[in-house]
Amino acid sequence: MLNAGSRDGPPPQPTFETQSLEEARSYMSTVFRSHRLRLTGSGPLALRHQARRAGRVSLHWLRYGAPIAMSAPEMDRFYLFQFTLRGACEVTHGAVSAGTRAGEGYAVDPAQPLRKEWGPDCEQLIVRVDREPLDHFVQRETGVTGAGRLSFQFRPRPVEPGLLGLIEALGRETSAGHGLFHQRVAAHLEPTLMALLLATFPHSLEAEFARAAQPCAPFYVRRAEHYMRAHARAPIGMDELVAASGVSGRSLFAGFRRFRDTTPMGYLKAVRLELARADLAAADPGRSTVTDIAIGCGFTHMSKFARDFRARFGTAPQAILKAEPPDPARVR
Repeated sequence: MLNAGSRDGPPPQPTFETQSLEEARSYMSTVFRSHRLRLTGSGPLALRHQARRAGRVSLHWLRYGAPIAMSAPEMDRFYLFQFTLRGACEVTHGAVSAGTRAGEGYAVDPAQPLRKEWGPDCEQLIVRVDREPLDHFVQRETGVTGAGRLSFQFRPRPVEPGLLGLIEALGRETSAGHGLFHQRVAAHLEPTLMALLLATFPHSLEAEFARAAQPCAPFYVRRAEHYMRAHARAPIGMDELVAASGVSGRSLFAGFRRFRDTTPMGYLKAVRLELARADLAAADPGRSTVTDIAIGCGFTHMSKFARDFRARFGTAPQAILKAEPPDPARVR
C-alpha cells in the first residue's frame, strides 16, 4: 500500500507541517479552496502535507494527526480523487454519506459540497485535476462533443493497485528531468493519469469511455447519437432518429445493439438522465422542482423517471436537488 511517509530521498516539494489549526486552514485553503476546519476530539493537531505536480494533475499526501471535521462548498474549478491510505474517515458528498477506509477511493464532483470527518490516524492521497482539461480529454477520447462537464458518482470503492502503483512511483522520483519526469516521458503522464482515473471511477461518460477501444460505430449510429444529444429536451421518436441517421429503423436498431449494447431509445434515456442529473445539481430548490426538471429533460412519467434515476445514480432525484452547497460567505 502506498505510504507517504516511506518514500526514499527528499520530498519533491518542501513538506508543510503545523500544529496550528488556523495556520492549517489557511494553508490548505491555498492548496484547494476556502473551507471550515475544526477539531472534534482530544489530541494536538499535527498537519503534514506533501505535493507533486504532473502537468495539470497534482498529487497531495495529507494527514492531520488528530480528529478533524472539514467542510467546503463545491470545488467548482477542479475534480478531486481521494484515496484513504491509513485509518478511516466519514464523507458526506452532496446528500450522500459513506465511510471510507484504507485501500478505498472515491471521486469528488465539483458541483457538490463536501464534508469529511477525519480519524486521528487517517491519511489520504488526494489527486487534483483541473476541470476543463479533464472534460476535454474525455470528450476527445470518446468522440462525444457538447456533453458539458463530467459528473462523477460518489461511491467509495476498493482501488486496483495499478493506479496507486503509478502514483507511488511518481512520489518516489527525486530528480526533475529523470525517470518518469524525463522530458520524453513527462508529457505522457498527464493523459495517462487522466485515463486511469476515468477507468477507475464511475462517471457520466463511463459507457462511452469503455467503448472507445472498440471498433468505431458506423456513421448512422453516430448521426443518431449526435441528434439525440443536440435535441434531448425535445420530443424524439424513432421517426426522427431514422430521419437523422439516414438508414432504416431495422438497421439503426441493429447498429445500436451491436455497437452500443442498447436500443436507440435506451441510449436516449441515458442521455436524458445525465442531463437531468446535471440540471438538478445546478438548480435552486427554492425555484425548481424535480417534476419541472424531469419534464424539461423529456420525461413524462414521474414514477418511472424516479425509478430509472435511482437505478443509474444510486440516489433519488430529490436528494440531488436538495444538495445545496454551504453559503461561501460563512466558510471561514
